[in-house]
Amino acid sequence: MRSSLLLLFLGLIGSAAHADTSQAKFEEAYTICTAAYADAAEIGPSLVAAGFEHQPEKIDDTETLHWYVTPAGTDVTVLLRTTPLERFCAISSEEIPLQEAMQKSWALTTTLFPGASPIQGDLGGKNILIGSAEGQNESCSGFWVVLGDDILWVSGGIAGQDPVCVDNGTSQIMVVM
Repeated sequence: MRSSLLLLFLGLIGSAAHADTSQAKFEEAYTICTAAYADAAEIGPSLVAAGFEHQPEKIDDTETLHWYVTPAGTDVTVLLRTTPLERFCAISSEEIPLQEAMQKSWALTTTLFPGASPIQGDLGGKNILIGSAEGQNESCSGFWVVLGDDILWVSGGIAGQDPVCVDNGTSQIMVVM
């Protein structure tokens, strides 16, 4: 069922009307990461099939970071981690503002999972918003949604090493599976 859902949405976003813009590539990456949340092994090959280039970065003998970058003219990068302790996609853009990325993430989630009810804030009950005093030092709480036996949590911040919850014209959305 999840594979067919992923293929359906990839078909919709892969249509000729869907140009290769940073916004379109963000939507593709987010859709792939969330639609395949339960089977992380599908995410990397699906990103490559959608036109992302895989650029693995070997950290040491036991760890490799899996980066996926978009073609020239677009600005979206995905970091995929699928270790036993961490499963997430970090979708970054230097062109898409954080507020826009958070709103698009919410809209795509409710489209991908009709009937699911996303809940604002993090799993601990915090709700750090863009522009808040707490947001100067922490990422945005985002939202979470229960999907069967799983929980999908989406948070955000600025693009870069330490994504804090301010809107500087960039974004990094974390899809934690």
